[in-house]
Amino acid sequence: MVWRVVSLKPRSTRKTKMFVIPFIVTDVELMTTVITLEDNNTQGMYAISEVIYNRAKKDPKNIRKVLLKRYQFTCINSHTVKKEALRKLVMKAKSRSNWTIAMGIAKNVFAGKVSKLVGDSTHYYVYKGRYKVTPSWGPPSLGGRNKKAKIVRYIGTHAYMSGVDD
Repeated sequence: MVWRVVSLKPRSTRKTKMFVIPFIVTDVELMTTVITLEDNNTQGMYAISEVIYNRAKKDPKNIRKVLLKRYQFTCINSHTVKKEALRKLVMKAKSRSNWTIAMGIAKNVFAGKVSKLVGDSTHYYVYKGRYKVTPSWGPPSLGGRNKKAKIVRYIGTHAYMSGVDD
C-alpha cells in the first residue's frame, strides 16, 4: 500500500491539517502495470503473465509477492526506475494503449485462466535489439553461464527459459 498526504483547510480556521489517505494498488493493477511496461505486443504480454503465474507456483495469492520481489521485473526495480513511486508507475502504465488488454490478461490469470505459450518458463529477458542484456543466469547459447537453463520460446525480443532456478 502506498500512502499520499493530502492537505485540507478547515473552514473555521486558517491552519492547515494534514491527513494521510491511502493510495491502494490492487494485485490486478500491479500485475497489469508489470505486463504493460514489460512488453507492448499482446503475445508477449500473455507470455509474461504466464511467467509471473509460474513463479507464483500457480497460486494467485503469491503473485503480489512475486512482483514486488527485489530485482525481478525491470520495470519496477528500484535501481531501474530510480525509486519512482509505485503510484507513478501505475499511472504511467494506465496511460499506455495496451493497458486495457493487459488488464484483461491479468484478470484471467487471477481467475486461473492462463495461456500456454511458454510452458514452465520462469524467466525471460531481452536477448536482441536496443535493450539487449546478457544475464549470467541465462543459457550459454545466449552468452550466459547457466547450463541448466533451457530456452522454451522466443517471442518478439524476449527469450523465455525454464530450468534457471534448478
